[in-house]
Amino acid sequence: MNKLLDKKIIALYVVIELIIFGVIKYLEITSQFNFKMCVAKYMAIVVDFIVATCIWLKYRKGEKPCWDDLIYLGLVGVFIADFILTFLALVISNKIWGFAIFCTVQLIFCIYMKPGKINIIIRAIVLIILWVIIAKINRMNPENATGMFNISLVVVNMVYSWFQFSKNRSRKNLLFALGMTCFAICDVSLVGRAVATGLVNTVFLYIVWTAYVPAILLLTFAYAQSVADKK
Repeated sequence: MNKLLDKKIIALYVVIELIIFGVIKYLEITSQFNFKMCVAKYMAIVVDFIVATCIWLKYRKGEKPCWDDLIYLGLVGVFIADFILTFLALVISNKIWGFAIFCTVQLIFCIYMKPGKINIIIRAIVLIILWVIIAKINRMNPENATGMFNISLVVVNMVYSWFQFSKNRSRKNLLFALGMTCFAICDVSLVGRAVATGLVNTVFLYIVWTAYVPAILLLTFAYAQSVADKK
């Protein structure tokens, strides 16, 4: 990855993310769940998007598309989905469009890992189980159904990413697996927030962005590493 980004740039990128992360945690601890919080959260995603886009523009634009560009496409989807869920959610209660884009993001990451027939069957079984659960507790609606579809995708993506790493212990695969793990922790915590109350709900609240900020940073590094591997 140092072939693409100077160590000082990498350090600056990480420091900026750490500062934004600190601001998010401060706002959470002081219960300032307002527009400032939305801006702070989205800025973390914006910085990742800028870094990934700069890499794409400098090294991939005009080149023949490669399989690893799917990671960048997924990051673009994250950028769009978080705008919908972070800002539009302030005025629109229905979050289905944001969930739908996140489902698309996870489908992109799924395709990137080239799942086989058994993997696809497992995904279908997990999805059916989740849909049956929310139907049993009378929580089945388009928004929750889409959310559970996203959960089924991200959890299996996490497991499969480590399976891929076990077969090819490259730095790119490690970064991708770590990113998917943090992504899964974030999304599962969102579900926990929806069903838990009291202290447990608060714990899940703090976990969401504690996992999400490093998730996107790690996936950005995974994309950078994939490009560097081709140089």
